[in-house]
Amino acid sequence: MPMKQRNSKHERLGNKHQDSGQQRKKRASRLVILVISVILIAALGIGGWFYYNSQVKTYDQSAIRVNTTNFSLEYYINTMKVFYGNVTANALSDYSDYGEQEIEQFAGYVEQLIVRNEIIKQGSLALGVQIDRDIIKAKLKEAGTPVTDERIDILMAQELVENQVPSSQAQSHLQVMLFESERVAQEAIAKVQAGESFGQVANALSKLPYASIVDGDLGWVTAREADLTLGSTKLGNVALGANAGALSDVVYDDTVTKQFGYWVARVIEKQEVNDTTSAIHVQGILVGSEQAAYNVIAELNAGVDMDELAKELSELPTAAESGAEMGWMVEGEVDSSFEVLFDMPLNEISAPIGNNLNQTKGGYWVFNVLEKDDNRELTNVQKNKLIDDLLERLSAELEKDPDYNVEVLLTEETRVLAINEAVLSQGEGSVIMRTSSLPFGEVGISYFSQLEVYGNQKGNTWSITDGSLMDGLSL
Repeated sequence: MPMKQRNSKHERLGNKHQDSGQQRKKRASRLVILVISVILIAALGIGGWFYYNSQVKTYDQSAIRVNTTNFSLEYYINTMKVFYGNVTANALSDYSDYGEQEIEQFAGYVEQLIVRNEIIKQGSLALGVQIDRDIIKAKLKEAGTPVTDERIDILMAQELVENQVPSSQAQSHLQVMLFESERVAQEAIAKVQAGESFGQVANALSKLPYASIVDGDLGWVTAREADLTLGSTKLGNVALGANAGALSDVVYDDTVTKQFGYWVARVIEKQEVNDTTSAIHVQGILVGSEQAAYNVIAELNAGVDMDELAKELSELPTAAESGAEMGWMVEGEVDSSFEVLFDMPLNEISAPIGNNLNQTKGGYWVFNVLEKDDNRELTNVQKNKLIDDLLERLSAELEKDPDYNVEVLLTEETRVLAINEAVLSQGEGSVIMRTSSLPFGEVGISYFSQLEVYGNQKGNTWSITDGSLMDGLSL
């Protein structure tokens, strides 16, 4: 029995030593697993951090901002993908500042398109015109088009424009004449009624400042288009509301600009240039009508200072700062209407002098409606003109807010990234030449130039398809 007790003790001791060794191995194994886990977690964290900063954060950064609305780089890239290959070279001609390559001009086109569409949305809302976003989504679904933020915004802007500039509108085929006084306008009416053609009278007497309007014929126009063409805010609605086939009465318009004005002038100095020629130093006030000129004469004869009156009334652009100053005139070198001044005594106030050297406000219309159509389709030229006008009005509405702001936050790096993405969207390995020209070289000096592409950046091979390199150069 004592023997068994000793053996039992040794066995227990042996088992205790074995347990201790196994526990150490388990602890070591757990430690290794823990260390590996920490390393893996750290690696994943670092990898995730790098991915976020290189991918997610890059694509999430603001590319364009209109007031408080931000458009991310991803939005910009996705919009480029929507329009890629669907914009003509002619449409890109206004974007040459963005680069020599067509793809660079296309990137500028998309940039401005995003700004334009947001101005349409925000400006229309400011004017009380809006479209429910769900309606746009439903239209995209019905057409089988992917419903994305980019496509929703594009279609919404198009619909808002169409609502405010319909493709078919009431139009009239319109002839117009503009005169400096009611007396001359009545004379023109009398000539037409006596048998002279409207075009003949318009060419002889009208003071329209636009040489492109021949015979006073505007062609087919909407009310808004007539005002835009003529620089008025009144004539369009009056003319479009008139019946066809009847010559109008005289219509006064204080908003229009005409190529005619009346001067009230005086000579303050005179010098002899030679035996036959003299020069005069002149002061003058430019106004829009003969009656306004007579009113100026009355105020000057009553003792009002000519410089101060010019700053208040003259339509000469420099009058606000220079007053009545007209400078020196040399006999035989001025418009014939001013020749009368060379025979006037110093400081005598002239009678009204009318000429077409300057533009002034206010005039008298006579018009003729040749034809009318209550629902005539706009031409592309008309449509574009009216859309441009809409955009100007929407922008003006937004600019009433002192905090109105448009920012393009794209950098050269992010533009290149966006172009690369757009090119690659056409298929794996797609490329477009980025290098448009090579720098000049000099004989005897080593030459090197790196060719660059947009799109795929790895594994590209280069070859010469036409012509050959000069001796000593290799690709």
